Amino acid sequence: MEKTLQTYFDSYFEMFASEGWKRFTEDLEDTLSSATLITEIQAARTERDLGVIQGEISKTAAMITLPAEMQAAYGVAREDEDVPE
Repeated sequence: MEKTLQTYFDSYFEMFASEGWKRFTEDLEDTLSSATLITEIQAARTERDLGVIQGEISKTAAMITLPAEMQAAYGVAREDEDVPE
C-alpha cells in the first residue's frame, strides 16, 4: 500500500481509538435513541420538515458507522495490493 494511503487510514484509526471519538459516538447514539428525536419527528408539519429530520438521522448514522466503513475500505485496499498485476 502506498505510504500516503496507509497514512490516511492510520490517521482515521488513531482518531477512532481516541477517548474523544468514543464520547462523540456515544453522544450521537444517545441522540438517535432519545425522546427528543421522537418528539421532533412527531412535530414535523410538512414533508420538508420530515425530510430535514431524515437527513439529520442519516448523517448521524453515517458518523456512527464510519469506523466500520473505513475498516472495510482498508481491507479492500490491502486485498488490492495482494492481487498480482
